Amino acid sequence: MEKCSNCPIKDKCIAEITNHKQYCRWVESRDKAKIDRVIELSNKEYPSITTQIINVVSSVGRIVDDAIHGKQILVSEEEKINRLNICRECEWFESENERCKKCGCWLAIKTYMKSEHCPINKW
Repeated sequence: MEKCSNCPIKDKCIAEITNHKQYCRWVESRDKAKIDRVIELSNKEYPSITTQIINVVSSVGRIVDDAIHGKQILVSEEEKINRLNICRECEWFESENERCKKCGCWLAIKTYMKSEHCPINKW
C-alpha cells in the first residue's frame, strides 16, 4: 500500500503498518476527530515490560490451573482462526509481529489458549 498524499502520519503509512485500510478512509473524510484518532493509534506503544510480564505470568497461572483441574487447555483450530481474525480487524493489532498493543501478547499463542480472552472483550 502506498502512502496517501494527505496522510497526517510521519514516516511509514499507518494503513501499511496495521494492515487497516479504514485509516485511509478516516483521513480522507477530513474529519478532525478521526484524523486525531489515526495519529493517536499510530503512536501506540506496547504496555510496559512489567505489565507484559504480569500478563504472561497470569496467563500461565490460568493454563496450569486448567490443566490441574482437567479442563481443556486449547481451543480448536477453527476457534483459534476465528479469534485471530477478530484480532486482525482490531485497532490494537500490530501486523508486523501479530501482537496486541493493548496487552502486548503474541496472538498466535494467546488465541489458542482456552483460558485466555481479548483485553477489550472482542472474543
